Amino acid sequence: MNATSLYDVFRATIVAKLLYCSSAWSGFCSASDISHFDAFIKRCKRYGYCPDNFLKISELFSDADDQLFSHVLYTPAHVLKPLLPNYTHDYNLQDRSHNFELINKNAHLNDRHLIYTTFIHRVYGRQNTNIGTVTTKHKSYLQHINQ
Repeated sequence: MNATSLYDVFRATIVAKLLYCSSAWSGFCSASDISHFDAFIKRCKRYGYCPDNFLKISELFSDADDQLFSHVLYTPAHVLKPLLPNYTHDYNLQDRSHNFELINKNAHLNDRHLIYTTFIHRVYGRQNTNIGTVTTKHKSYLQHINQ
């Protein structure tokens, strides 16, 4: 079997299984879990199952989250759309890159919530690619708005 066909089979079977519903569970992965996934991908690279420039698992999870968030954002009848309530105000403020209101942060689970973390990464830029974390700049902003 040539390399291209092998890469296609790897992507269709292994990667598909790793990414299945990853947006729901990847935020709850510990650093140890992520390193186990990365070690598995490194072994697959060594055996030639995937290309040497294959993404890390955290990048795959982030891409899957971004893709789901785009579907939620741009599909009016999406089932997760109510999690992004419209932002309304009576002030003449500068235009924002979105018209949604942040969900209230009331628990530790919000740090790992798909909509919350993807929204923060989308609006304020992805400076930190760790799953389930927000950069210190974002944390200080979030602490300020949640007081």
